[in-house]
Amino acid sequence: MISALLLGVVCLVVGFLCGGTGVGGIILIPALTLLTDLDTHTAMATALASFFFTATQIGAMYARRGLLDTSLLLPMVCGGLVFAYTGALFKSMVSAPLLNTALALLILLSAVSILRPVRQGRYSFAEAPRGIRNAFLFSMGALAGLAAGLTGVGGPIVSTPLMIYFGFSPLCCVAVGQAYIVAAALSGTVGNLMYGRLDYGILLGITVIQMIGTVLGVRLACRISQPLLRGIVAWVCIGIGLLLLGEAAFGIR
Repeated sequence: MISALLLGVVCLVVGFLCGGTGVGGIILIPALTLLTDLDTHTAMATALASFFFTATQIGAMYARRGLLDTSLLLPMVCGGLVFAYTGALFKSMVSAPLLNTALALLILLSAVSILRPVRQGRYSFAEAPRGIRNAFLFSMGALAGLAAGLTGVGGPIVSTPLMIYFGFSPLCCVAVGQAYIVAAALSGTVGNLMYGRLDYGILLGITVIQMIGTVLGVRLACRISQPLLRGIVAWVCIGIGLLLLGEAAFGIR
Protein backbone atom coordinates (compact mmCIF):
# COMPACT_ATOMS: atom_id res chain seq x y z
CA MET A 1 0.00 0.00 0.00
CA ILE A 2 2.78 2.40 0.97
CA SER A 3 4.70 1.54 -2.20
CA ALA A 4 1.62 2.26 -4.31
CA LEU A 5 1.16 5.65 -2.64
CA LEU A 6 4.82 6.54 -3.10
CA LEU A 7 4.64 5.53 -6.76
CA GLY A 8 1.55 7.71 -7.17
CA VAL A 9 3.41 10.69 -5.74
CA VAL A 10 6.37 10.06 -8.03
CA CYS A 11 4.07 9.85 -11.07
CA LEU A 12 2.38 13.12 -10.09
CA VAL A 13 5.78 14.80 -9.76
CA VAL A 14 6.99 13.31 -13.06
CA GLY A 15 3.89 14.57 -14.86
CA PHE A 16 4.28 18.01 -13.29
CA LEU A 17 7.97 18.24 -14.26
CA CYS A 18 7.37 17.02 -17.82
CA GLY A 19 4.48 19.43 -18.32
CA GLY A 20 6.30 22.38 -16.79
CA THR A 21 9.93 21.82 -17.78
CA GLY A 22 9.88 19.13 -20.48
CA VAL A 23 12.23 16.91 -18.48
CA GLY A 24 11.89 14.56 -15.53
CA GLY A 25 10.51 11.37 -17.04
CA ILE A 26 13.80 9.57 -16.55
CA ILE A 27 13.20 9.32 -12.79
CA LEU A 28 10.12 7.14 -13.32
CA ILE A 29 12.14 4.03 -14.26
CA PRO A 30 14.09 3.69 -10.98
CA ALA A 31 10.84 4.40 -9.11
CA LEU A 32 9.11 1.54 -10.93
CA THR A 33 11.95 -0.89 -10.25
CA LEU A 34 12.13 0.10 -6.57
CA LEU A 35 8.41 0.29 -5.78
CA THR A 36 7.04 -2.56 -7.92
CA ASP A 37 8.15 -6.06 -8.87
CA LEU A 38 8.91 -5.03 -12.47
CA ASP A 39 12.32 -5.85 -13.88
CA THR A 40 14.30 -3.03 -15.49
CA HIS A 41 13.35 -3.90 -19.08
CA THR A 42 9.63 -4.07 -18.31
CA ALA A 43 9.84 -0.88 -16.24
CA MET A 44 11.50 0.95 -19.13
CA ALA A 45 8.92 -0.31 -21.62
CA THR A 46 5.97 0.54 -19.36
CA ALA A 47 7.32 4.02 -18.62
CA LEU A 48 7.94 4.67 -22.31
CA ALA A 49 4.38 3.65 -23.20
CA SER A 50 3.00 6.03 -20.57
CA PHE A 51 5.05 8.87 -22.04
CA PHE A 52 3.30 8.48 -25.40
CA PHE A 53 0.02 9.51 -23.77
CA THR A 54 1.41 12.20 -21.48
CA ALA A 55 3.62 13.76 -24.18
CA THR A 56 0.66 13.81 -26.59
CA GLN A 57 -1.39 15.59 -23.94
CA ILE A 58 1.36 18.11 -23.20
CA GLY A 59 2.04 18.78 -26.87
CA ALA A 60 -1.67 19.36 -27.49
CA MET A 61 -1.93 21.75 -24.55
CA TYR A 62 1.01 23.82 -25.79
CA ALA A 63 -0.27 23.69 -29.38
CA ARG A 64 -3.62 25.11 -28.29
CA ARG A 65 -1.70 27.99 -26.73
CA GLY A 66 0.20 28.59 -29.97
CA LEU A 67 3.53 27.58 -28.41
CA LEU A 68 4.38 24.51 -30.51
CA ASP A 69 6.58 25.54 -33.45
CA THR A 70 6.32 22.60 -35.86
CA SER A 71 9.12 24.01 -38.04
CA LEU A 72 11.53 23.16 -35.22
CA LEU A 73 10.16 19.67 -34.77
CA LEU A 74 10.87 18.05 -38.17
CA PRO A 75 14.70 18.45 -38.09
CA MET A 76 14.79 17.16 -34.53
CA VAL A 77 12.71 14.10 -35.36
CA CYS A 78 14.96 13.34 -38.34
CA GLY A 79 18.04 13.55 -36.15
CA GLY A 80 16.45 11.33 -33.55
CA LEU A 81 15.43 8.68 -36.06
CA VAL A 82 18.99 8.51 -37.37
CA PHE A 83 20.77 8.33 -34.02
CA ALA A 84 18.39 6.54 -31.61
CA TYR A 85 19.60 3.21 -32.96
CA THR A 86 23.19 4.33 -32.42
CA GLY A 87 22.41 5.04 -28.78
CA ALA A 88 20.93 1.59 -28.32
CA LEU A 89 24.01 0.09 -29.99
CA PHE A 90 26.35 1.95 -27.65
CA LYS A 91 24.29 0.77 -24.71
CA SER A 92 24.91 -2.85 -25.68
CA MET A 93 28.66 -2.30 -26.17
CA VAL A 94 29.67 -0.05 -23.26
CA SER A 95 29.17 -0.53 -19.51
CA ALA A 96 26.11 1.14 -18.00
CA PRO A 97 28.05 3.09 -15.32
CA LEU A 98 30.30 4.66 -17.96
CA LEU A 99 27.35 5.61 -20.15
CA ASN A 100 25.40 7.07 -17.23
CA THR A 101 28.45 9.07 -16.14
CA ALA A 102 28.95 10.57 -19.62
CA LEU A 103 25.24 11.36 -19.94
CA ALA A 104 25.12 12.89 -16.45
CA LEU A 105 28.12 15.13 -17.12
CA LEU A 106 26.59 16.37 -20.37
CA ILE A 107 23.31 17.14 -18.61
CA LEU A 108 25.11 18.96 -15.78
CA LEU A 109 27.21 20.99 -18.21
CA SER A 110 24.11 22.01 -20.15
CA ALA A 111 22.20 22.93 -16.99
CA VAL A 112 25.01 24.99 -15.49
CA SER A 113 25.41 26.81 -18.80
CA ILE A 114 21.83 28.08 -18.83
CA LEU A 115 22.14 29.25 -15.21
CA ARG A 116 24.78 31.74 -16.33
CA PRO A 117 23.46 35.24 -17.06
CA VAL A 118 22.51 35.81 -20.69
CA ARG A 119 25.20 38.01 -22.25
CA GLN A 120 24.64 40.43 -25.08
CA GLY A 121 26.17 39.12 -28.27
CA ARG A 122 25.78 35.42 -27.46
CA TYR A 123 25.09 33.56 -30.69
CA SER A 124 21.47 32.50 -31.01
CA PHE A 125 20.59 29.59 -33.28
CA ALA A 126 16.95 30.62 -32.92
CA GLU A 127 17.73 33.70 -35.03
CA ALA A 128 20.21 32.01 -37.39
CA PRO A 129 19.54 31.46 -41.12
CA ARG A 130 17.19 28.58 -41.79
CA GLY A 131 19.86 26.13 -42.96
CA ILE A 132 22.09 26.72 -39.93
CA ARG A 133 19.14 26.57 -37.56
CA ASN A 134 17.94 23.28 -39.06
CA ALA A 135 21.43 21.80 -38.82
CA PHE A 136 21.54 22.75 -35.15
CA LEU A 137 18.09 21.27 -34.54
CA PHE A 138 19.10 18.08 -36.34
CA SER A 139 22.08 17.78 -33.99
CA MET A 140 19.80 18.36 -30.99
CA GLY A 141 17.50 15.61 -32.24
CA ALA A 142 20.52 13.37 -32.68
CA LEU A 143 21.66 14.02 -29.11
CA ALA A 144 18.13 13.38 -27.87
CA GLY A 145 18.02 10.17 -29.89
CA LEU A 146 21.34 9.03 -28.46
CA ALA A 147 20.14 9.78 -24.93
CA ALA A 148 16.86 7.97 -25.56
CA GLY A 149 18.71 4.96 -26.93
CA LEU A 150 21.03 4.91 -23.93
CA THR A 151 18.39 5.38 -21.22
CA GLY A 152 15.16 4.15 -22.82
CA VAL A 153 13.60 7.59 -22.23
CA GLY A 154 14.79 11.07 -21.49
CA GLY A 155 15.95 12.40 -24.86
CA PRO A 156 14.93 16.05 -24.21
CA ILE A 157 16.89 15.99 -20.94
CA VAL A 158 19.89 16.72 -23.18
CA SER A 159 18.38 18.79 -26.01
CA THR A 160 16.14 21.08 -23.94
CA PRO A 161 18.81 22.82 -21.82
CA LEU A 162 21.11 23.17 -24.83
CA MET A 163 18.35 24.71 -26.95
CA ILE A 164 17.53 27.15 -24.16
CA TYR A 165 21.20 28.09 -23.82
CA PHE A 166 21.46 28.82 -27.54
CA GLY A 167 18.56 31.22 -27.62
CA PHE A 168 15.31 29.28 -28.01
CA SER A 169 12.35 30.19 -25.83
CA PRO A 170 12.02 27.88 -22.78
CA LEU A 171 8.31 27.35 -23.44
CA CYS A 172 9.00 26.53 -27.07
CA CYS A 173 11.72 24.06 -26.04
CA VAL A 174 9.39 22.30 -23.60
CA ALA A 175 6.64 22.04 -26.25
CA VAL A 176 8.95 20.78 -29.01
CA GLY A 177 10.67 18.32 -26.66
CA GLN A 178 7.40 16.73 -25.65
CA ALA A 179 6.19 16.53 -29.24
CA TYR A 180 9.50 14.83 -30.07
CA ILE A 181 8.83 12.24 -27.35
CA VAL A 182 5.50 11.31 -28.97
CA ALA A 183 7.26 9.92 -32.03
CA ALA A 184 10.03 8.25 -30.02
CA ALA A 185 7.63 6.71 -27.53
CA LEU A 186 5.32 5.39 -30.25
CA SER A 187 8.20 3.78 -32.12
CA GLY A 188 9.67 2.25 -28.98
CA THR A 189 6.34 1.02 -27.68
CA VAL A 190 5.51 -0.75 -30.95
CA GLY A 191 8.79 -2.61 -30.62
CA ASN A 192 8.11 -3.45 -26.99
CA LEU A 193 4.64 -4.76 -27.81
CA MET A 194 6.20 -7.27 -30.17
CA TYR A 195 8.08 -8.76 -27.24
CA GLY A 196 5.35 -8.38 -24.62
CA ARG A 197 7.42 -6.27 -22.22
CA LEU A 198 4.57 -4.19 -20.80
CA ASP A 199 2.60 -4.29 -17.56
CA TYR A 200 -0.81 -3.00 -18.62
CA GLY A 201 -2.23 -2.65 -15.10
CA ILE A 202 0.62 -0.46 -13.91
CA LEU A 203 0.64 1.39 -17.24
CA LEU A 204 -2.95 2.54 -16.78
CA GLY A 205 -2.38 3.74 -13.22
CA ILE A 206 0.85 5.66 -13.83
CA THR A 207 -0.51 7.25 -17.01
CA VAL A 208 -3.64 8.63 -15.37
CA ILE A 209 -1.71 10.10 -12.44
CA GLN A 210 0.97 11.59 -14.68
CA MET A 211 -1.68 13.24 -16.85
CA ILE A 212 -3.06 15.02 -13.79
CA GLY A 213 0.41 16.32 -13.01
CA THR A 214 1.03 17.45 -16.59
CA VAL A 215 -2.00 19.74 -16.53
CA LEU A 216 -0.65 21.46 -13.43
CA GLY A 217 2.85 21.70 -14.91
CA VAL A 218 1.74 23.24 -18.20
CA ARG A 219 -0.45 25.79 -16.46
CA LEU A 220 2.39 26.83 -14.17
CA ALA A 221 4.91 27.08 -17.03
CA CYS A 222 2.59 29.36 -19.00
CA ARG A 223 2.08 31.70 -16.05
CA ILE A 224 5.62 32.25 -14.76
CA SER A 225 8.32 34.39 -16.35
CA GLN A 226 10.67 32.96 -18.97
CA PRO A 227 13.83 33.64 -16.88
CA LEU A 228 12.28 31.80 -13.94
CA LEU A 229 11.36 28.87 -16.18
CA ARG A 230 14.96 28.79 -17.47
CA GLY A 231 16.17 28.47 -13.89
CA ILE A 232 13.67 25.76 -13.00
CA VAL A 233 14.65 23.69 -16.06
CA ALA A 234 18.33 24.08 -15.13
CA TRP A 235 17.88 22.95 -11.53
CA VAL A 236 15.70 19.99 -12.51
CA CYS A 237 18.42 18.93 -14.96
CA ILE A 238 21.07 19.31 -12.27
CA GLY A 239 19.07 17.08 -9.94
CA ILE A 240 18.66 14.42 -12.62
CA GLY A 241 22.33 14.65 -13.57
CA LEU A 242 23.37 14.10 -9.95
CA LEU A 243 20.92 11.19 -9.69
CA LEU A 244 22.54 9.54 -12.71
CA LEU A 245 26.00 10.13 -11.28
CA GLY A 246 24.91 8.52 -8.03
CA GLU A 247 23.53 5.54 -9.90
CA ALA A 248 26.78 5.15 -11.83
CA ALA A 249 28.99 5.53 -8.76
CA PHE A 250 27.03 3.55 -6.18
CA GLY A 251 24.75 1.32 -8.21
CA ILE A 252 21.62 3.27 -7.12
CA ARG A 253 18.58 2.07 -9.03
